[in-house]
Amino acid sequence: MTIKKLLTTSLLLLTVAIHAQNDLNSVTGHYISEGGDLLTMRWDQTFRRITGTNVVTGTFEIVNNKLQIKKPTDGYELYFFVGTTTLVITKPRSKQAWLFKKISN
Repeated sequence: MTIKKLLTTSLLLLTVAIHAQNDLNSVTGHYISEGGDLLTMRWDQTFRRITGTNVVTGTFEIVNNKLQIKKPTDGYELYFFVGTTTLVITKPRSKQAWLFKKISN
């Protein structure tokens, strides 16, 4: 294999790995936070977050590595990071973030 082919292949694999982190497959599942919030991210791009007796629902879309959130009366963008068993999502209009642990697919 020539150096050019090796570099091209390496670049392609790196691009695929970066893109794969922030696709729909990476965020779907059931999560729980340390504070007890339950989060479900579904294949149909809907979500439900339960905090105590408060239930928040809406839709999401991944655009430019951000979650585009749409709720019946609100909408916003959130930064996020997907780990092997964790999901970190910034809270809307805040400098804080949720840290969720994946509990099932």
